[in-house]
Amino acid sequence: MNKHLIIALPLLLAASVPAHAEETAFEAAEVHRQSIRLTADGTGIIQNVSCEVCDFSVVKVTASTVAYVNRVQMSPKDALAKSRSNFGSMKFDLETQEVIEFRFFK
Repeated sequence: MNKHLIIALPLLLAASVPAHAEETAFEAAEVHRQSIRLTADGTGIIQNVSCEVCDFSVVKVTASTVAYVNRVQMSPKDALAKSRSNFGSMKFDLETQEVIEFRFFK
């Protein structure tokens, strides 16, 4: 019995130690289509960003930014061309100020 306890106790303690994985803070905000500026390659900026914890007003649209129109994934450039909505939502990284995704509805 003691042999099992000696083996199980270190395993239990190791499993109970919380992992210190680095978590990224994201923020969601409303986006107006007139504030989106994209270049020919689909990268660019979104201006006039406002959120409770932001000390900046511009976020970057990068090559890894994903866009959705009616839950269909596409490039940011295609999303702006297909959507007729003036307002949408976006999620961006507070540390890098890069847009993760934005969404519009038709």
